[in-house]
Amino acid sequence: MTLHCAATLLVVGPEAAAEVDDAGLAASVGPWVDDVNVLAELQHLADQYRGERVLVTVSRAHLDRVVRHLGGSSAPGHERQRVRLEVGDDGWAVVPWDVE
Repeated sequence: MTLHCAATLLVVGPEAAAEVDDAGLAASVGPWVDDVNVLAELQHLADQYRGERVLVTVSRAHLDRVVRHLGGSSAPGHERQRVRLEVGDDGWAVVPWDVE
């Protein structure tokens, strides 16, 4: 039996990265170059960090692409440039930022 826990990806713009205060982070990555496939990179991180939280700093364009992929037009709390994702076997889901 294999246990598949979702990874929590805290995806933020460069300006919001310094505001993240989370002692339980498994890793902090980014920002990436402009031509990276941000969706593929996020999926790779989720697969690598199952059951853990990862801070991912991305450009505004990358953050907008993630939001569009999820069917939205703007990120929750867009003025703070951040999205909290649960990425697991059932797909990607946006969850409230302050969920523990």
